[in-house]
Amino acid sequence: MLTVTELQSLLQDLKRRESELDDIEVKKAVGGTPRIFETLSSFANRPGGGLIIFGIDNDTLEPVGVGNLDELQRDIANRAAEMEPPLRVRMRSFDLEGKVVLVVEVPEVEVPEVDAQQKPCYYRPAGLHGGAYVRGGESARNPLLVRFLEDLGPMENRGSGIRAMLRSLRLAHLEPPQFDDQRTSFKVTFYNHTLLSQEVAGMRKTQRAVYELVAQHGPISAAEIALQLHLKRSTANYQIKRLLDAGLIAPTEQRRQSGRQAYVLAGRTDRRLWR
Repeated sequence: MLTVTELQSLLQDLKRRESELDDIEVKKAVGGTPRIFETLSSFANRPGGGLIIFGIDNDTLEPVGVGNLDELQRDIANRAAEMEPPLRVRMRSFDLEGKVVLVVEVPEVEVPEVDAQQKPCYYRPAGLHGGAYVRGGESARNPLLVRFLEDLGPMENRGSGIRAMLRSLRLAHLEPPQFDDQRTSFKVTFYNHTLLSQEVAGMRKTQRAVYELVAQHGPISAAEIALQLHLKRSTANYQIKRLLDAGLIAPTEQRRQSGRQAYVLAGRTDRRLWR
């Protein structure tokens, strides 16, 4: 369960993002217990479960406190018991800025622990069709609607997004991104490369590094390329010759003040890398 320091850090992260996360949902609960069976169902059906934080303003993400803590805890326990299969949630209250905040940890329903027919977890009074939910973005979605949209085609199949992203980057001759999966966030870093031609995409690492350096900093001389890429002068000259022979770079008409020949991209306006 969260500590008060972890909770404060988590709320600061939500404020920076100005939104909830896939495994975290905040609710006011000042005037009583809000409707929560959709959230209980979707978190129970989500890998790793999720957290519901009561007593936080949905818009400002500031602590506003809960109305009656005992009543809220009792209502949450009753709703959890009405799920199929029943959920064993963990609850802990905190004092934040003089306001009482309640954190509820909803566990994932593990298939090995229950009959396979009992998953997805659903709200028993609403029945399986109306009471079963999954997480979609930052909210709960009815899986029947999700499956219907997937079958019709407007929505991608779940789990296909990363594959589609990698396929699109590959078709555009871009390098794959870097993925950083944390508990409360999923970060994707895209590399700042040009839309490369098939010829450039097939270059070896050193040759592409020379090409990109010319693209970003041309006109640039062989000596400057060797210095910036920590290459031997002979290696830099060899890679420059290969790029010249391929028609990908061209010598400038005017030499540097040092007298050295400088190079730019062939058709620089069209081929310049994004900065």
